[in-house]
Amino acid sequence: MEFKNYPGTLLLVITMACNPTKPENAPVEGESKEHTYTITVEILQSDVKKIIDEKAEIKTIARGLNWAEGTLWLKDQKALLFSDVPENKIYKWTEAGGSSIWLEPSGYTGPKEVKREGSNGLILNSQGQLIICQHGDRRIALMDAPLNAPVPKFITVADGWRNNRLNSPNDGAFNSKGDFYFTDPPYGLPGQDEDPEKEIGFSGVYRVGNNGLVIMVVDSLKRPNGIAFSPIDNAMYVANSDPKHAIWVKYAPDEKGNLAGKLLYDATDLVDKVNGLPDGLKVHPSGYVFATGPGGIWIFSPDDKISARIHIPQATANCAFDDDFSHLYIAADSTVIRVSLKNEIAGE
Repeated sequence: MEFKNYPGTLLLVITMACNPTKPENAPVEGESKEHTYTITVEILQSDVKKIIDEKAEIKTIARGLNWAEGTLWLKDQKALLFSDVPENKIYKWTEAGGSSIWLEPSGYTGPKEVKREGSNGLILNSQGQLIICQHGDRRIALMDAPLNAPVPKFITVADGWRNNRLNSPNDGAFNSKGDFYFTDPPYGLPGQDEDPEKEIGFSGVYRVGNNGLVIMVVDSLKRPNGIAFSPIDNAMYVANSDPKHAIWVKYAPDEKGNLAGKLLYDATDLVDKVNGLPDGLKVHPSGYVFATGPGGIWIFSPDDKISARIHIPQATANCAFDDDFSHLYIAADSTVIRVSLKNEIAGE
């Protein structure tokens, strides 16, 4: 594996304060974990100003969650879906209606007296159906209902590898050919690596073949987490949320068609200094990678340099664009944050 780091140079910093007042549409009642905090936008390369700049409007749109994850934009409904993993729920947010429970249970369908993690990553397939990374049920599942009438009825897409149950699928993505890949760390197991129900001795990245066969493609990361593909060269980005090796890796097919990985960035030295680990990530049509990680959002250029950072004191878990790439939605611990973007190069 080739190792590269791109420290960058500070050009501009701006402070944006989030409103600490709990809104009426808070999706969870009770005391909120968050407190007043400051978000800063740091520009490191001028080219990224085509997408985001220091004047970006930042707004908290949901509060009071246990742990927000799995952000996904629904174009037809102009709505955002996101998971509250420990609460086994998916919420829906709209500008007009705020947040409300959209699907429950979302990722664990076993006995109610047993506490298990719910849904995590949420993905749409080419038919516009919802694919869910279900921690508690330890599978990739398709919701067997339309998006405008959700019900907790699921069809299993993948739940094992070589006759062993998966750990707890975390995130997934389709490449440009329509192949589906997903990550499988042990976060949904109560005892994680030491859980007696764990059947696979590593945390893998997998591809689901056309015949439903689950194929392991990466087994070298201890905590593979977020996954996304580049629209330009079909490179695969994977976040590794191991606090002892907090990295992002960029994979691309070699001459034999096998995935060859190189280090995109190593942020391990920041783990003890700021909140968060490499987690969910999305790729803008221009090729810029928006990755949650230590200290907030890291924005990498198509040529693998750090172009900008959105500094968020709370641990960030995932992010998603809306359909015209004018906003970035960020799941940050107990909140969901919206950041305005420029859509000059949205790839329309």
